[in-house]
Amino acid sequence: GFKKIMLVNGHGGNEFLLPTFANMQMERPRGYQIYLVRLDGWFVPKNDRKWEKMKETPRDWHAGETETSMSLGLFPELVRMDKIDKPYKPNGRLGHLPSVMVPYWWTALVPGQYAGDARYATIEKGKYLAEYEVSALTSTIRAVKKDKEVEKVAAEFFAACYANGVHDAPRKKKVSLLR
Repeated sequence: GFKKIMLVNGHGGNEFLLPTFANMQMERPRGYQIYLVRLDGWFVPKNDRKWEKMKETPRDWHAGETETSMSLGLFPELVRMDKIDKPYKPNGRLGHLPSVMVPYWWTALVPGQYAGDARYATIEKGKYLAEYEVSALTSTIRAVKKDKEVEKVAAEFFAACYANGVHDAPRKKKVSLLR
């Protein structure tokens, strides 16, 4: 079977679920390790001078310049630039709840689900971003393939749990916390 499983997340809605799933792997030893890969900055190169010169909008969240450019670069026939609305600014509707997360935070912040300005999206920008993302993901895959430490850390974690009575020793029968 697989010894390493990479989950690649490129959607903000998964930012809460996937780390929870990955952490649930600590319930018991398994014959594999989970590697959760977060696409850093939602396709945006960090400290990249070329991208900084290309980018034209200051607020660029959902369906804005970056995501629409990426779509144009990969699937231009699916993007209807003539249907793009004027930019929507986040309203801060739940700003009175500092350090509080509710399930509807995104809808409260951006009721129209459009947070950016896609009018500045271009195929050229999208192709640049796609090349960047493929390169970054390729480097990550290579690093995970070479990794030997995560398995060691997992073994140390479970050894400490057994020694301190946090977990029972492994059993043949599978036990789940999700019953």
